[in-house]
Amino acid sequence: MIYDYNKYNELIITSSSKKDDVILKLTSILLEKDTIINGLIGSLSTKDIFISKLIKDIRILNANIYSCLNNNSVNSVKSVKSVKSVKSVKSYKSPEEYLNYNYKAINFDMFLSNIDINMSSLLDCFKLDKLNTCIIEQVIDLLSKSNTLPIRCYKKKKNTFYAVFNSIWRELKDNEINNFINLVQRNLYGIFTVWSKENEQLTYTDDEVNNIFIKNNIKLTSIINNTLIKKLLFNYLIL
Repeated sequence: MIYDYNKYNELIITSSSKKDDVILKLTSILLEKDTIINGLIGSLSTKDIFISKLIKDIRILNANIYSCLNNNSVNSVKSVKSVKSVKSVKSYKSPEEYLNYNYKAINFDMFLSNIDINMSSLLDCFKLDKLNTCIIEQVIDLLSKSNTLPIRCYKKKKNTFYAVFNSIWRELKDNEINNFINLVQRNLYGIFTVWSKENEQLTYTDDEVNNIFIKNNIKLTSIINNTLIKKLLFNYLIL
């Protein structure tokens, strides 16, 4: 079954024209979905690209519904439509104009300078077989930690990425998105170097630790498939 986010939003927004009915229905949906989501988070990997996107979108929707209920206004409830868009992208001259009007985000340079890849990130990478999988999961994890996504994509501009520079959205150059991906790899290997020093003696005395070192040293120094990573990232970020 395909999850139709826009159709679901329309169902919520147009389900009732009466103020009390709208508030009652939204409250019921919110409580029901919160319970389901909290249960899913405990049992599913939120780093899965599609699960992560679904949970992120529902949480954004829920936050807007809470705001609407607090304002106690049917007009506010109607504004939930803005979770996905205030106006159609077609109403704007370019994706950049659309993003500048509808979305705020941290400057991309600041986002890069605050990237946090730690020992927990490395241990997650140890569980995966391929470097490309490690990188895409770390990239999505970093993006999901930001209050507002610092990178966006538009479905009609395939494999094109947009980010904020000096508070204005613009298209990312190919080398800029590649540098971001490469930065994640370098940071992962930097943490791996720390792990290697901490476990240096064990690599000589413990076969299991030595195997972990050899396997992940090969993996983290292998060549990244930037094309594949960008394709997966585009599908995650698409508006």
